Order: sequence, then C-alpha cells, then structure tokens
Amino acid sequence: MDLLASNGYRTGRTGKGVSPFQYARTPADSCWRETNAGGPAHNDLQ
Repeated sequence: MDLLASNGYRTGRTGKGVSPFQYARTPADSCWRETNAGGPAHNDLQ
C-alpha cells in the first residue's frame, strides 16, 4: 500500500481490512503506522 501511495495511487479497503494486524508494536519502529494497513475504508461493511 505504501509503495502504491508514494507513486500516486489511492488505495483503500472494503470490509474488515487487516485489523488488528500490526507492522510494529511501538512508534519507535520504522514500520509503525497509525492507520489500518489495508488503507482507508470506502464503505461501512464489516
């Protein structure tokens, strides 16, 4: 998702996404992110 976003693509998810998956445990880790790794939600499907 990050590679696509850095090249001008807009990504997102429909449904659950990948939560509660974590790239990193703390903000000190270079893989830390505040958002869902699947991108922003495009609807309210669960």
